[in-house]
Amino acid sequence: MVWCEQAGGVRELWTRTMPRGAVGLAWLGQAGFALRHDACRLFIDPHLSDFLAEKYRGQEFSHERLVPPPILPEEVRNLDWVLCSHRHSDHMDPGSLPILGAHNPRCRFMVPSAEKEAALKAGVPHDRMVGVNAGSTLPLAEGMTAQVIASAHEIRL
Repeated sequence: MVWCEQAGGVRELWTRTMPRGAVGLAWLGQAGFALRHDACRLFIDPHLSDFLAEKYRGQEFSHERLVPPPILPEEVRNLDWVLCSHRHSDHMDPGSLPILGAHNPRCRFMVPSAEKEAALKAGVPHDRMVGVNAGSTLPLAEGMTAQVIASAHEIRL
């Protein structure tokens, strides 16, 4: 059974009663999603800060957010996993990751093995970082496994 969150966003997704085995999904903005399966709560590529806008302020491409984040990183509790697909700061957000780690002391962070140093610089706690490579399988919770696949950004010609 799949259950997609609509108006209430991640706050409702975290607290709503869902049928056992259901999957809940909420958009975090940009390429990020919140996912819940039974007791497991995870974020994929959470970009919840204005890090990029601050980094590129005054330049040709300002990287201003198109929509505000649906939740601030300091408001997030009971997060089990953060999955970062690659090192770009809208996927491995230095403005969100250390705050999520501080407010969710049991949360673990799955990052590409080749980007562990970048993850440390972005604020991922070393002792809760799990490096993965394409082809890896990582158990996240009972009945929930991540299958890591290779991917790449589009090529502009």
